[in-house]
Amino acid sequence: MAKRKRAVHQSAMPLLNCINSGRLTRAEVAKKLNLDVQNVTNWLARGIPAKQLPEVAALCDLSTDEYRAQAGLGVKTRPDRPENVMAAHGYHSLPIFLQQYVLRKIDSLLRTYNAVPVEMRKKLSPPKNPEQYRQWESEIESVLLRWAVFENGEQQNQIS
Repeated sequence: MAKRKRAVHQSAMPLLNCINSGRLTRAEVAKKLNLDVQNVTNWLARGIPAKQLPEVAALCDLSTDEYRAQAGLGVKTRPDRPENVMAAHGYHSLPIFLQQYVLRKIDSLLRTYNAVPVEMRKKLSPPKNPEQYRQWESEIESVLLRWAVFENGEQQNQIS
């Protein structure tokens, strides 16, 4: 297929690069996304809809953030995501073994939290007053410990 001569929308540049490199064709993109080839052609001229961006990024073997960066679209960061919180607190300046330890701890906490029933999670909501955080942390550890004991089949009647 001949290279495109018309202007390409900024959001479609990484997709066009995948097509021009031979990794994908417009027909393959259309088929994988259950679209018409004309939709893909229109995207090249008018831009890719935001809701389709993650799927298009995956086709180009990129994360959504990588795709947005290559397209020059500013990467959307969420300050509440663990990796953004860690970056804001100097995580990347830690030695690699400490970075790995922190990631393992986060993963362990998330797995534990996800295993706790929703009704118990409500008990874990943070207090409004930051001065009560230490007490809140103790309560979380207590609830998680009771849940772990319950999960292991010991003292099943301890959970209140």
